[in-house]
Amino acid sequence: MQDIAVTRIAHIVPFMEVLQQVGSPVYRELERWSLPTMMAEQPNRYVPGAPVLSCLRSIARREGIDDLGFLAFKRWSLENLDADVLAQLRRWPTLHARLTHFAQLCKIENPDLHVQIRPEGRDARVILDLDAPLFDGLQYSNWLQIDALLKIIRDATGADYQPREMTMRARYTPSDGAHQAFPNTEIITAHEHTSILVPATLLSRTCAPISNAVATASSDACAARVRNVCNSSSAARLKLALPSYLGDGYPTIQTAAVISATSVRSLQRELSRLGTSYSELIQQIRFEEAVRLLSNPTEKIIDIALDLGYEDASHFARAFRRIAGTCPREYRKRHILH
Repeated sequence: MQDIAVTRIAHIVPFMEVLQQVGSPVYRELERWSLPTMMAEQPNRYVPGAPVLSCLRSIARREGIDDLGFLAFKRWSLENLDADVLAQLRRWPTLHARLTHFAQLCKIENPDLHVQIRPEGRDARVILDLDAPLFDGLQYSNWLQIDALLKIIRDATGADYQPREMTMRARYTPSDGAHQAFPNTEIITAHEHTSILVPATLLSRTCAPISNAVATASSDACAARVRNVCNSSSAARLKLALPSYLGDGYPTIQTAAVISATSVRSLQRELSRLGTSYSELIQQIRFEEAVRLLSNPTEKIIDIALDLGYEDASHFARAFRRIAGTCPREYRKRHILH
């Protein structure tokens, strides 16, 4: 089995918005590529990167869209970051501190991201790389990586700041629109890193507060989330990717095999080696998602049931009781609301 690359759906939404604007049948294409059709309604869940990239690349080529990555870049904002990540970044006053903590928290956005700050004479190269080999369409991810760094840096420098140099790992030619947006910036592709070069003196600058960031989790809770998403085993990555499919019903093992870029038999053997089965994995995913959703007192039981792919609330209640020993409503009263 190949490693399963995943990313938060929030970072796919800008691409979908660009494609919808040109009238592309995005939801039909999602289904064709074995992707969840309810994607836009669940930005905090994860989707497998490979089929998403293939889907976006296919639509862009068919529609004749030039530089889809840059067009999505123009729609991306810091609010696309996870609310806990954004709130944690807001706590730190200087650019260096924010970048240092973003290096720890960025894996909540994508477990395969990593941040480095490397001195280069009077400058510093701020790197946000994806731990993956070069692939067709890498520029889609590179533009969002650049945007995340640029918006964090601009909290210290001002919204009009343009770096002297930006680099991308992708081997592609940026559009005229990209160069026009950065007239004072050298954009270098096929580089060793995806990065922004900034004067080292900027790192000590005080940042502006990040708006609309409400703390919902402690630093320890965020660290626990990072540890959870960084588990690279096939079962752990499937547990990250499959919840986004539940709204379309029970995700079949054939779908899981597509996500894993393997055969059904190979997936079954791998899960058996890990001491579980596909049905047990789905049962565990549904239960963990149910507990998470039950923690929100405004979520109705029937909505949770449908969100998890059950036909109705009674089917959900029976499945939940088999694991928890009690119904969802009672579990919420005993373990969450009190």
